Amino acid sequence: MKIDRFAELFSDTDYGFTDKAETILKPTTVLLYCWVPYRVEGIDLKLSKRSAAPGEVISYTIALNAAVPLSTHTLHLKLIDPDGELSKPYSRNITAKAGKATGLIPLALNDKKGIWEIELKDVTSGRKTRTRFEVK
Repeated sequence: MKIDRFAELFSDTDYGFTDKAETILKPTTVLLYCWVPYRVEGIDLKLSKRSAAPGEVISYTIALNAAVPLSTHTLHLKLIDPDGELSKPYSRNITAKAGKATGLIPLALNDKKGIWEIELKDVTSGRKTRTRFEVK
């Protein structure tokens, strides 16, 4: 009986609703699997503002979309600066209880001006979303 959604987390491989996965494990291979009884259809990421000055705070809300109530998920947030570089101080993991979370991005006074990109990934399903904001 196929009852669970099955995925391999490191490779973002989604096996769908199944009860098995065929793979070859080598001594140097690490695989991490996850089972959930639903499919994450997408991620809604909303920002409080699309532009801000250095030193201001941008708040965000996150909601995972599925046809059934969700369990707790871990999301990874990355901020990419206008030069295309990952901004490590802003990158973090977020716990989304019941598929929902909120948070803040407090911009530094010396942040680069220009268009920044936010990438948000649900670690369990591999689903991603991206949005942008401007530092003026």
